[in-house]
Amino acid sequence: MTVAELGQDANFAPECPPVGLDEIVDRVALGRLVTVVGTGAAERISPEVAAVPVSDLPPTRLALAWPEGASRPAVTAFVRSARAAEARRALDAKERDAAGA
Repeated sequence: MTVAELGQDANFAPECPPVGLDEIVDRVALGRLVTVVGTGAAERISPEVAAVPVSDLPPTRLALAWPEGASRPAVTAFVRSARAAEARRALDAKERDAAGA
């Protein structure tokens, strides 16, 4: 499917509404919304919702941000987890590149 094909649907929203993923999935399941979400949302999609790849969208990059000097334990733990996940991703990519060489 392409973005142009999506745009032909009366319920297509080029930007997700400012609500949580659960509500977005509910709106889609009820036939009130057609929108694009990241592949990470696939595990949260209910059986009533079809996920279809959009072939002409460029890859996206998710950026995480937090206030400089944030000291709340939840923010600190989140930042630590995000940095560890990125380090694992970079190591995995490096190992894949080395194996392919």
